Order: sequence, then structure tokens, then C-alpha cells
Amino acid sequence: MSMSGMDMDSTDMSSGSCSMSMLGNWETIGSCFLTSSWHISTAAQFAGTCIGVFLIVVVIESVRRWGREWDRYIVRKALEDHQRMSNLNRAGNRAGKRMQTTKACFPMFRPSVLQQAIRSLVYAIQFTGAYIVMLIAMSYNGYILISIVLGGLVGHFFSTWDTLSFALD
Repeated sequence: MSMSGMDMDSTDMSSGSCSMSMLGNWETIGSCFLTSSWHISTAAQFAGTCIGVFLIVVVIESVRRWGREWDRYIVRKALEDHQRMSNLNRAGNRAGKRMQTTKACFPMFRPSVLQQAIRSLVYAIQFTGAYIVMLIAMSYNGYILISIVLGGLVGHFFSTWDTLSFALD
């Protein structure tokens, strides 16, 4: 039984097949990413792929930031609602009646079903994007890996200025 037609290295460029390598490589023309339909046949396509991968990673970091902003918004809204209810309760007490003083505290907050659904959707978008980037990285192409790292650097740079804070007691 001959195995001559079962060559696993698909580097035959005359038929337009993909060049797939499980080792680190610097191939440009002939590379495939994720599927055989994402086949690079020109330098411009490869440059577009690198730019696209870079932008995907930047978008993932932006989605992560948007998720943090959403969490802050729903907590801020819940705190405002809690303060409004506290003010109504205080105003409703009769004048002469001593109010119980307790430490100002914010009860545990649980998002509504819609708020949690939005949080989960943001996470799913982030998770899916990161998983796709991981699959693209498994091409072991040096240019693509550099695009991923640079996308992470730029995305993190622009999306994490919000995270530094301190509390004054």
C-alpha cells in the first residue's frame, strides 16, 4: 500500500495549496490561517492579515475596557438608587423621633438579569476574540506573533489608563 499521495507537508504552491508548519516560521506568501480559504497569495494580503490581527487584539482590549466601564456604571447606578432610597427614608421619619445611626454601608449588590446578560455578552465577545487570536497564533508565524504582541501592547496602553486609583481615608 503506497503512501506517496499522502504527503502531510502541503507546500506545493503551483496548485495554490497552503503552507502549514507546526514549527516557528517566517513564511509570508502561501501561508494559511485558520482555514484554507484564508490563503495568503500576495504580500499585500499578508500585510493586511498582520494589520487585521493587530486590530483584533486592540479591539479585544477595548472590549475588556468597555466591560469594566459597564461594571462601574451599574455599581454607580445602584449606589445612587441606594442613596436616594436612604434619603427618602430619612425624610419620612417624623421630626422628634430619633433615627438609629448605623455605619454608612452599601448592601451587597446583584445586577439585574439584563445587566448580567450584558456583562456575559461582553465576556463572550472578549473570550471568542481571544480564542480566535490563540488559534491564529498557533500558525507559529513570527510576523503574526509580533502583530499579536504589538496589538496587545497598543490595546493595553490605550485601554487601561482607567485602572489606577487610590482611596483617601
